[in-house]
Amino acid sequence: MNHEDMVPWWLWLCRFLWKITAFLLTSVVLSLAVNVASTWLTTPKGMFPNDSPLSVLMTDWPITLLVCGGLVFLTALFWTISHRSFLEKAIAGAITLRERKHIIRRLSVRYKQIRSQSLQGAVQIELGLVERPTAIHNEALLALRLPEQADQALPLHTSIVDAYNLAQQEFLVLGEPGAGKSTLLLELAHHLIKQAEREHDHPLPVYLPLSTWATHRPPLQNWMIEQFASVYDISRNVSQRWIQAGLVLPLLDGLDEMEEAARPTCIAAINAYHRDHMSPLIVCSRTSEYDHAATQEKLMLHTAVVVQPLSRVQVDTYLTTLGKPLAALRTTLKKNPALATLATTPLMLQILILTYHGTTVRQLSHKASELQKQIWTAYVQHMVQHKGDATHYPFDRTTTWLGWLARYMQKHNLTIFSPEDLQPDALPRPSAIIYRWCARLIIGLLLGLLFGWLCGLLMEPIAGLVAGSILMGITIVGKLDNLFEPAWKKAPRSENRRHLSINHTWLLAGLVMALAIGLLLVLVFGPQIDSKNISDTVVKQASDPTVMFSDPDVRWAAWTLRDVKQNGGHIGWGWEAGLTIGGVAGLLIGLVFGWGIVIRRIILRIFLWYLRLFPWRATPFFEDATARILLRRVGGGYSFTHHLLLEYFADLDTTSSSTSPPAHPVQ
Repeated sequence: MNHEDMVPWWLWLCRFLWKITAFLLTSVVLSLAVNVASTWLTTPKGMFPNDSPLSVLMTDWPITLLVCGGLVFLTALFWTISHRSFLEKAIAGAITLRERKHIIRRLSVRYKQIRSQSLQGAVQIELGLVERPTAIHNEALLALRLPEQADQALPLHTSIVDAYNLAQQEFLVLGEPGAGKSTLLLELAHHLIKQAEREHDHPLPVYLPLSTWATHRPPLQNWMIEQFASVYDISRNVSQRWIQAGLVLPLLDGLDEMEEAARPTCIAAINAYHRDHMSPLIVCSRTSEYDHAATQEKLMLHTAVVVQPLSRVQVDTYLTTLGKPLAALRTTLKKNPALATLATTPLMLQILILTYHGTTVRQLSHKASELQKQIWTAYVQHMVQHKGDATHYPFDRTTTWLGWLARYMQKHNLTIFSPEDLQPDALPRPSAIIYRWCARLIIGLLLGLLFGWLCGLLMEPIAGLVAGSILMGITIVGKLDNLFEPAWKKAPRSENRRHLSINHTWLLAGLVMALAIGLLLVLVFGPQIDSKNISDTVVKQASDPTVMFSDPDVRWAAWTLRDVKQNGGHIGWGWEAGLTIGGVAGLLIGLVFGWGIVIRRIILRIFLWYLRLFPWRATPFFEDATARILLRRVGGGYSFTHHLLLEYFADLDTTSSSTSPPAHPVQ
């Protein structure tokens, strides 16, 4: 449900009417000013004729004063009613049951979608939890000078929901990479959504990836408003009202996924939000990354829980239940201690199951650092061979594109990627310089042609040529880049899609404006005028500026004549000329306000495709990678199935993958 659905009809009527009255008032003032100026310049000795609009208005001054005063009063009245702060606050507080149900449905669908594509979520083994009081900042313990408590294992079969209730709705979730932290967080979100459906006063759990915060590092509430609106595709007004009203329970995941220098600042921002709003929240991070960042400042939450790795007995029992297809893997685990340790995380256990199901296990390293890379390589090879379209997206092409994508997402702190997130810095430096000049050249040519054409129609062809050339040169040297890049380069990455939609709106607005300008010129200049009805004397006088400004008939002829055809032709602007000028002006406005950015995006995609860094048709490739369980679909974007897989592709040397990988022998 949109914010407009909750605004009373009379308020929207007032908002509409004050713009209309303001437009009418402005039009009257401007038209009067133009009339006064033109009459003063075109009449002898600056006299105002009795039939001029100004003389009529001054003669009937009571009516003039009444009309103008009425417009001013109505404009002020409508503006005041539609902008009263108490009305805005009343509307902001009017959160309806319909809106709540709509958001609950959207969150529920999104969480089911992410959980169904989660790798470690497929391993149905109960995870142990340990409470770690030393991981958080507790003012009460410091004030009472109580000793720090040691880690304490929570009772057996304690779920993440139980830990949430024990922590009074706010705690920190820690664990090793692949331990299942994010899966537990999504499990908790799913449970809380069900609870919110039953209890109308229960806050809605909103899962948000923290990595994008590091790009601009805004106040946490502002960032949450933008992310809630962007990730879940809802109105920003709705997002702002819900978060400011404290009706949202933030589930902040991936503190470790942002750059190291930003983590302490992010912890401080979370503490500031928690201190100012006194609302519950949950944070999730890897243990080592959080411990390093927390040396400066710890999170001020009730408690922290650490997700424990699986025991080897749990792993062996689970593999035994899956039967004979994994017998070879069980045997290898007993012989390779490093592999057995790696399998104690749910993520890597699921990767091993998917990779070596029904096959023999090739020779694996006994060194942990090399072993994990070997496992990921075998997993990607297996998925490319047995799933997806190996003809259009073979192993080499898949690893090259995903490697570039992973490095780009790391560089820009992206957890979810969409083609609209592409920036010019995606290109290598030499190619980026060529791209910049190509974009300027193409846009400069378009701007110069349109502006020169428009000036040539309104004035003389030589004037249009000069004006177009000047504008083209200014654009090519980069003096007009701020017309096309401010919303793209300076805005937060989470808002790129919104800016792109705004640009598309301007494209349509440019077309509408072209038609409106064309119709306006048609109404002003009227139909074509037969040259036979204009005397030769008037035509000659139209070329004399002194006579043109002193005689209204000559002035009209000078303004309406485009050129004079003495052989019985037609002269004047006419319908065709009016629509032509309006169309060119509309295209020029559309190019400045929206098409320029779209053209730059198209050129960037062409460069990336030519350099073989990124596919031209990105969506089919992303869907294929999703079928291979390498990516997962999140709303309108895509993310890697796990951050460890993103790190693997980011560190991958794609130049070494020049040959097709060997197939695993079937057992």
